[in-house]
Amino acid sequence: MFPTLDRLGKDYPTLPAPVILKTALLTLGVRFNPIMVEAAQTALPDFRPYALPDGTQVQIPYLMILENGSLVRLRCREDSPFEIAWKDETYHIIENGTALVSFSFALRPVWHDHRSQDGAPLSASGLNQHGDMMVLNLAPACEYWNTFMNERTSSMTGSAKSFRCAFCGYGLLDDRSRAMGQELGNSAVPPEAMNHANEAIRLGIKAGARHLYLTGGSMTDPALEADRYMNILNGVRAASEGAYLTVGSQALPPNRLAEFKDAGADGVCFNLEIWDREIWKRACPGKSKYIGREMWEESLVEAVKVFKEGNVYSALVIGAEMAINPRSIDLEATLLSNLEGVRWLLTHGVHPILSLFWPFVGTELEGASGPDLHFLLRLYAEVFALRKELDKPFPRNMACKSCLYMQVEGDFH
Repeated sequence: MFPTLDRLGKDYPTLPAPVILKTALLTLGVRFNPIMVEAAQTALPDFRPYALPDGTQVQIPYLMILENGSLVRLRCREDSPFEIAWKDETYHIIENGTALVSFSFALRPVWHDHRSQDGAPLSASGLNQHGDMMVLNLAPACEYWNTFMNERTSSMTGSAKSFRCAFCGYGLLDDRSRAMGQELGNSAVPPEAMNHANEAIRLGIKAGARHLYLTGGSMTDPALEADRYMNILNGVRAASEGAYLTVGSQALPPNRLAEFKDAGADGVCFNLEIWDREIWKRACPGKSKYIGREMWEESLVEAVKVFKEGNVYSALVIGAEMAINPRSIDLEATLLSNLEGVRWLLTHGVHPILSLFWPFVGTELEGASGPDLHFLLRLYAEVFALRKELDKPFPRNMACKSCLYMQVEGDFH
């Protein structure tokens, strides 16, 4: 009845069915349907428009909420085996003419159409929301985008190559970051920006948000970055009461971590991005130069001592290695490298989050191929087995299936 899902269930019998379904939707996508455009009028919109075959750009929703509560990013692919339909007052994902699962599109967050007490739109407060997680970014510009190497590269039309991460599609100092008062090299956050964020956060928590994740563009000086996040943490702690509060910065100086615990952070997430050390240097040149791999790992280990196991996380961008080195990539070696990274993290008390690589427009890897469905399911099956072996289930405090929209950790059980 469901050729794709039935086959995958037989091929990967150890994986929970929700993990298989979510991975299939993230890789194979669903075919475009005009009802998506209609739904986007009230749904949380994708931050990039979708291009139709004739070049017309249309706005579509960003996220789907499956009937089991799992959040999935909407991906349109015309060669997908899946389509969507509206039937019996709800949306359905269809395969082979039969409804596979019902879903809804995630709506705009409750604070999105409000204004602050001084009249500013809260949609521009630096707060985003996916599911029950709010993500606060009060300093979106990344200094690596404006810090250049001496070399020149034809892939960037002869301009100097920056230290930005190869898979990153945003981070320029632009109108958005300037409007929020961000200045490169300055760790301060303007009081009015903090006030607007707090108004939005309070509305979000009142409406049911359970997680608050603090993030932002990287700074070349980790001590200044620690200062910035301490400013933000102190500024939002009272407003975020009732939510699990995670500091999602670069790796911070290990001797500063206790300050964040004392200031009220519940956990930290320092994303390694790529485990293979040589590819990491190529993919994340700024992190390699200004932080260094040794300090990054040291910071994660120290964070477990400070925040205790179950409160420290690190994301790996699965598939980025393949895009960076596509001609000589060895899939088995890549699989083993990722598993080595997952094992290292888990045995040190750090919970890995496997974040799916998509080759977004505007990145250095634009146009590259992401990981295929079977590579991901093989990896997830091995990771699932490893978590069982080490008795390290995903904690679901920093994030869960209701907010992880391109990751499957929350769907493990």
